[in-house]
Amino acid sequence: MNTVIQIIDEAALPVDEKNTLKQLVQRYLDASAEETDALADLHKTRAAINERQYAKRLAENVSQEKREEILLHQYAWRNWYVNSVVRIYQTRTAKLEVNSALNSFIERYCASSDRSVLMAMTAIKVMITDSPSYEAKDVMQELDKVSDVSRDRLVESLRAVFLAKRDRNGALANANFTSVQVRLIKPTAEQEAVEAALLPAIEIRARFEALWSDFHAAKSRFNVPQFTQRVEQAFAAGDSEKAERIIAERRQIEAALYLAANRYVEPHAELERVAKQLDDAVRHAADSIKDLGSTEGLIAMSHCISAWKWWHELAGYIAGKYKSADPAGVLKELGFDPARYLSA
Repeated sequence: MNTVIQIIDEAALPVDEKNTLKQLVQRYLDASAEETDALADLHKTRAAINERQYAKRLAENVSQEKREEILLHQYAWRNWYVNSVVRIYQTRTAKLEVNSALNSFIERYCASSDRSVLMAMTAIKVMITDSPSYEAKDVMQELDKVSDVSRDRLVESLRAVFLAKRDRNGALANANFTSVQVRLIKPTAEQEAVEAALLPAIEIRARFEALWSDFHAAKSRFNVPQFTQRVEQAFAAGDSEKAERIIAERRQIEAALYLAANRYVEPHAELERVAKQLDDAVRHAADSIKDLGSTEGLIAMSHCISAWKWWHELAGYIAGKYKSADPAGVLKELGFDPARYLSA
């Protein structure tokens, strides 16, 4: 347990106020952690946006396909950079709101005669003092600090990605840009629907990665040429007992592949449902954004792009691995009879 939360837990405060304080502190700590991650991304992406190198590569005598790849790569860095700025803006806004609530508690209890209460208020004060929150609006100035790229071009790059994905038009629509989820302070109903659809999307992606891993391992062990060679060698050596052990081992491996393939196939319909649910939710949220030129519009667009990233993960990456693995085809080719296996 975090030290500050532990000190609050041990303070002689009313239970409801103690719980409220712990929740506020946790929100503050979560926002601080997100801010740290976003700041790291900001510095990383700003260094990667090398417009002069980009211009040099665009001028090279390369194929149209290669030039498009170069362009998409640069758009990816710009989008990630703006996403980082937006995330810092949101986390600082959240921290300032929590700070206000925490300071109200400090003012109320700073004259308490109870040592445990004073310790709790002191711990909170130290926490918010050691992690200063700058004005949220200040971070938007970072959009003016990228060499050779204006704020307008950075914002326009993100808007171009957003519009392409919203309208499903052009190369930008199909690219899966790195974009981290944006903390929403006061989400709209459409944005809340996106957040709700993201949870099962993230869960099922991890689930399918684990299923693919199990299936791939089981399929790798099911080596037919190696099996037949080992059986033939055992019979040739006159070792029928060894041959029978190899055959029994093969049955076990076959059964394991049957189970892994079935487990991989069964949730496929759910994968498609979850992906569609996320796509529909993000599309409604995108259509609901009225002002693309405001800070709020920038936040909303980045939020949609970060959600589309997960949709691409499901509809592209995960679906592609499933199609390539073809567990249904493996089951059909395997022709495994579980009843016969169990009765053997």
